[in-house]
Amino acid sequence: MSRRDAPVMGHVLPAPRITRAGILLLVLHLGLPLLGLLAAMDVLVWAIGRAAFHTCIGVWCWL
Repeated sequence: MSRRDAPVMGHVLPAPRITRAGILLLVLHLGLPLLGLLAAMDVLVWAIGRAAFHTCIGVWCWL
């Protein structure tokens, strides 16, 4: 009997699975900070390009 199927206090528990709450937590804890970091990097590249080359580069110039 593998550890996954081992009974716990006489009950066989189902295998772990991802739920909607788990997906939401992944998005909140990984996705949003990554999106914020990428936006900050884009603003930094825009500021450097504007100061050094007097041109507009980055996502902000497309809008």
